[in-house]
Amino acid sequence: MTMWRMAAVVSCCSAICGCSSGGGSSNELADYCLAHFLDGATQADCPDCVTQDYDVVIDDDGSTFVEMAFAPGGTGTATVRATAPFGTTFNSGSNAGALARFPNGAYENIGIRFQTYLSGVNVTGGTNGEFTATGNVSGNGSDKYYAFSPNSEFDAIEVILNLGGNDERAIVRLYEICADR
Repeated sequence: MTMWRMAAVVSCCSAICGCSSGGGSSNELADYCLAHFLDGATQADCPDCVTQDYDVVIDDDGSTFVEMAFAPGGTGTATVRATAPFGTTFNSGSNAGALARFPNGAYENIGIRFQTYLSGVNVTGGTNGEFTATGNVSGNGSDKYYAFSPNSEFDAIEVILNLGGNDERAIVRLYEICADR
């Protein structure tokens, strides 16, 4: 993809989706990932979310985002899977993860978990991510890169967001999913 075409895609997404960091476009977070899913695909399951354009989480720009909404009073789960372009795989041992912002406050359960896939098969080993049964995850209220180290080769990462025990609608921002950072 040429630089001009990539700039047009990012610019178009920002204009159509309202994806910004609140202060407009910023190039300081461009090229956010060392290894990314750019030109790949996304799949999402977020029952309370408004947006349908999850490709901003694989645009290699840490200033664009989707907002994942969680309805009050209960336990909610939202997932986003980023899949690399056909033929692209990533090595184990990388600093994979996602740039996200969790809301301030205390919750009955809140967390971010990761699963890795190779050719559609789950190859996740162990527990990856951060989860708490009471309180909040570290870095809440600010942008934080939640990292894990995959233990096998992969071509997709699934981010699983959980949030429950909230008295009002809660928003988690997901900025970027990286194969390495």
